[in-house]
Formats: sequence, structure tokens, C-alpha cells
Amino acid sequence: MGDRSDSVEMVNLVSGGKLTQVKVPRSRGADRVSVTELFMIFVVDVVLALIKTYLEVNLVRHFFEEDHFSYGCITLAIMLLPGTLEFLTYTWFKCCGPDPMAWRTYLWWVGFSLIFPVSLPLWHMCHLLRHMCTCKGPRTHFNKYGILARSKVLNSLAHLTKGPLQLVFQTSILMIEWSQHDDDAVYHIYQPLVMAINVLMLSKSQVDQFFFVVSGKDLNAVAPVRDTLNRYLTTIFHVVIRGFIISLLAIYMKLYALIPLALLTIFNFLAAKIILKTHIDKVIFTTFAAIAVPTCFISRDTILASSDSTKGPRLWRKFAKTNSIIFFFTVLMAFVATDILLVMTDQLQFDENNMAFTSYNWEKQYPRNSIIPTIVEDYPWIKLIILGEPSTHSFFFLLQPVLLPAVILDTIIVYYE
Repeated sequence: MGDRSDSVEMVNLVSGGKLTQVKVPRSRGADRVSVTELFMIFVVDVVLALIKTYLEVNLVRHFFEEDHFSYGCITLAIMLLPGTLEFLTYTWFKCCGPDPMAWRTYLWWVGFSLIFPVSLPLWHMCHLLRHMCTCKGPRTHFNKYGILARSKVLNSLAHLTKGPLQLVFQTSILMIEWSQHDDDAVYHIYQPLVMAINVLMLSKSQVDQFFFVVSGKDLNAVAPVRDTLNRYLTTIFHVVIRGFIISLLAIYMKLYALIPLALLTIFNFLAAKIILKTHIDKVIFTTFAAIAVPTCFISRDTILASSDSTKGPRLWRKFAKTNSIIFFFTVLMAFVATDILLVMTDQLQFDENNMAFTSYNWEKQYPRNSIIPTIVEDYPWIKLIILGEPSTHSFFFLLQPVLLPAVILDTIIVYYE
């Protein structure tokens, strides 16, 4: 019996957001990273990450060549955001942190931050090679807490900060430019690919972050395939719905969009500060990441400081619910404000270069190649819904009764996940 008991170990099992203890055979590889996990790291964190960086660089180059300097500068700034946050974090720890950081370590991570879009996949590739090239003994290099935990944190930083902003910005551009460029590969291939990769990587990072946090940051935690798949699908829904709505509002509200965005950021910060009670850098990361997806960052010290094994799931669930309510009321307020500005004022002006696909100027007939005239001609009963002849923004108003229930569903999913 002694030999039998030595062949099993206690491993955290995350199921339905609850943490339990189960015995699993050691032969399952609970004490090391599985081949499947290594393959996913290679595909997602190395190959897809490099492809996305290549596509984003091509987008920036194209924008500058086409004299879209604002598009190019903002895309480049978003690409550099994770590295900038990483640089500021290590600079803060070097100057004000409780533990002194060696200059050699600090300069290493400063260099890493400067080329973050490339250095992160290369960092993963180097550690994967070191793990696979172990000749003697078990291959456990990637299972070291300092390696695997840093991989999860860096991926979360890269995808949950840059990903939402890049997704929203590129979606906004596509809503304006798609019909104006019939055969342009940049707008019809590169941008949709960047957006699709952002959705996939952002969703995967969010799911990994969720199970990592609710398990108490236990690297050996096992998440059932069914729970992982369900959360992955619901996360894709969160990202797509929130990204589309934020992009649409940004186009219509123009500079006024900074007001609901600022409110969302402020309330996210306050919610993270009050609910999570964790390190300030985690609060800041949570503030921006939770704009496009209900997620949060919690330091390991915060979780381990309590003997309650359910602290991670409780904090996550409480913040996610609060964030979903904040997002719903912010979006509702933004739609009301946009409608008022469009109907009662002349503050929002549009021309053929900045009009979204949900609007159409019937007098000057732009944007060109818009499908709205075809829809009205083929389905005349639409005039009954919009109470007469369509105006410039009729389809934008018509879309809102569809989008608001989608936001309500987004909130309901968070409550029942």
C-alpha cells in the first residue's frame, strides 16, 4: 500500500470556478509541463506571436506610405505599450521596490522591454529549446516556477493590455475603410488577420490567466477540458461583443469617446483597488485589461496571504461581476449620449473619409460601395421599422436594440460562468 500511495499526489482541480483537491497519478505529468502544453506554447506564443508582429509592422508601414500618419502612429504606440509598461514596472521596482534589484538584472529587462513584440516570442523559444534539449534526467526546465509563472505573466501583460486596444483600433479603421478599398490586401486580409489573431490570443491568455489565478497560482493545477473549452468560447464572445461596441462608439463619438473610456478606466481602477487589494502594478494592469474582457491580475502574495483556498476564485468572480455592470452602464450612457449628439446637435460631423459602414449619406451617396442602399431597395419593409425614409444614421439607430441585449447577455454570462 505504501508504494501505491507514493504514486499519487494531491493536485488542485479547478472546476466551475471552485477549487477542490483530487488525487491524480503522477504518470499524468502533473509535476511537469505536458507535450500538449509545450506544443500550444510553441504555436500560440512563438509562431502566432511572430506572425502577428509581422502583420502589425506591415500595417504600420502601409499606413505611413498612404499618408495615414495617425493610423500608423497609434498602431505603433499600441504595439509598444506592453514593453513600456514592463519598463515602467521594473524601473519602479529598481527605484522604489522593497527588495533591491541588481543593475545587471534591471538592464537586462530594460533591453527586453525595448523590443518586447519580438523579445517575448524569442524568450519562449529559447526556454522551449532548453527544455527539450535536456539530455540527462527529466525535462523539467519549463516547469520551474520562475519560468512558467513568468511566461503566464508576460503573456497576460502582452495580450490583455495591447490586445484589446489593437483590436478596437483596427476594427474602427476597418469599419471606415473596408468599402473604400475594393481590392486592397491590407484592409481585406492583413487587418482581418490581425484582428482574428488578437481575438484568439487574447481569449487564450484570458482563460490561462483565469485558471492560474483561481488555482492560487498553482502551476500544477488541472483544469478539465470541458470547463476550459466553455470558458474559451464565452471569452471569445466577451471580446467580440465588447470590441465591436467600443469600436463603433469610438467612430461615432470621435473625441467625445474619451469621456466614457475615461469613466470605464476610472471605475475599473476603483473596483480593482477596492476589491482585489493587491499590488499597485496588478491594479494598473487590471484597469486597462478589463476594458475589453472581464479579467483581473492578482499578485501571488495576495492569494497566499490568506489561508482561504477560495480567495482567488472569490476575488476574480467579484471583480468580474462588478466590471460587467460597469461596462453595461457605461455603454448604455455612451449610446444615449451619441444619439443626443447626432439628433439634437451638429457636434458630430462626417464625410466620406470617416463615416462608418452603419451610416450612409443619401444626398451625396457615400461611403461608396455601401450595402445600405441595396438593403433598403431589396427589403422595403425596413422603412416601416425606421418610420419613414431612412436618414443618414438610421441603421446605426436600428442596430442599437440588437447591441444592447448583447451587452446584457455579456453581463449574464459573467454572472453564471
